[in-house]
Amino acid sequence: MAESKKEKKVTAKDATEKVSQSAETETKKKRQTVTTAKLAMLLNLSIPSIKKLRQDGVIEPLPNNGNRRAGNEWNPLQCACKVIRNYQKMIDSRNSKETENMKNAKERERIAKARQAELNLAERENELIRADVIMEKIGAFLTRVRINLLAIPKGIAPQLRNMDNSNEIAEKLYERIARAMHETVDFEKKKILFEEE
Repeated sequence: MAESKKEKKVTAKDATEKVSQSAETETKKKRQTVTTAKLAMLLNLSIPSIKKLRQDGVIEPLPNNGNRRAGNEWNPLQCACKVIRNYQKMIDSRNSKETENMKNAKERERIAKARQAELNLAERENELIRADVIMEKIGAFLTRVRINLLAIPKGIAPQLRNMDNSNEIAEKLYERIARAMHETVDFEKKKILFEEE
């Protein structure tokens, strides 16, 4: 009988220890859980931000164990780790986008520099004529054409005064216009040859 009392005492002692351990575990669990407002404060976020993180599946509340505050209890350490991982992913994705944009920008810059070098080389080798030089030459040519064409009526009018045949008049006008055009072209050729020498 003494043994059975001793066994009962050990059993009672074990039971007491088990109860105290479960009470400590329960207390630890309670300390490990916080409300949504407290979690928001700990993470330095707003309550809507916590709700958004929950909707996005980043963090989840502790499961409902018959507690009336279901969905309002959180493990702060677990949530903090998940939020940090989420923000790290966001930063990494932004960095990769910036890296991609930088690569594209550098490629465009490289192409532009190569194109500029080609243009500079072509210009040095006289394969390329600057637009302002071309515009100057065309302007001078058109001015000369205008002067020659405007001089035709005064020069040909005395010759046409006594003519009645329209074919002869047209032929004389054509000859005078063609001569004016040839004079302009010959003048420009001589001018270009003179400049090249």
